[in-house]
Amino acid sequence: MKNQIQQIIAYCMFAISPLTLPLVQAQESSVVAAILEEASGDITILDELLSEHEALLNKYPNSEFAPTLMFQLAELHYERSQLVFQKEMATYEEQLSAFQKGELTQEPHMPSLSMDKTIFYCSALIEKYPAIKYRDKVIYKLATAYMDAGDQDNAKANFELLTQNYPNSPIALEAHFRIGEYLFDHRLFDEAVNHYQVLLSQWDNPYYSMALYKLGWTYYNLTEYAKAISTFLALIEDMNIADGLVRANMTQVDLRTESIHYIASSFTEHGGTALAKGFLAPMKEKEYTPAILIKMAELYENRNTYS
Repeated sequence: MKNQIQQIIAYCMFAISPLTLPLVQAQESSVVAAILEEASGDITILDELLSEHEALLNKYPNSEFAPTLMFQLAELHYERSQLVFQKEMATYEEQLSAFQKGELTQEPHMPSLSMDKTIFYCSALIEKYPAIKYRDKVIYKLATAYMDAGDQDNAKANFELLTQNYPNSPIALEAHFRIGEYLFDHRLFDEAVNHYQVLLSQWDNPYYSMALYKLGWTYYNLTEYAKAISTFLALIEDMNIADGLVRANMTQVDLRTESIHYIASSFTEHGGTALAKGFLAPMKEKEYTPAILIKMAELYENRNTYS
């Protein structure tokens, strides 16, 4: 084990040396990925590596490789926090089960995820080195650290900083989605629309399908029923979008069912049966058209039942 740790440390020392610095700046996360692969989830190994990194940074705080070292520390602490939290949650679940069975007299406390170290290093890096080439990635890491720690306001602020300062960064797309989700959850639907629409400008991005789904839902909440209907119909029509939502933990059945529900509900709020029949007439051969009309009938029946 000791030899393994020394090999990893030697690799890190080479990776952050001045001779290799340009390569590391372009691929700073690849070094961390290699370290984590070698550590294999062993917190003891990570702690050894963190100590070595921190000692090196303390010895050369103003060196040209200090920014890269700080970002590696931020990423390693991020992964360590996740590992610690997973272990604490496993213990908590065992203790909770024992408490529910009467084997423990005191209910255990649910652990919390601390991202203090990652937040510290990212914040210091952004402040001390505003011109580093991978500043967008540092801001992204800071935003996700805040998000994982439950500080949604600071997460949103940093995602906004990312989209404003680095609109063409590959990770700006996810930032727009996260901002949209924050605004949606806070019922700021008009603002959420803008961020979801940004994601629709690139159909091949991984957030396209979820953005379209949430955009339809947002229009529905804004009572813009015509736009909601068109958006949800696009979801049903495009099987590629459906496949994308499967990867986001939604099945095609869920997607189709929810889309039909919102389309039917939108028609009941906007135009009723007459408009629905006229609008859907050109689509009468589509398999979803009868389902929409049936769902409308169910919604009307439920309203009559509870009115």
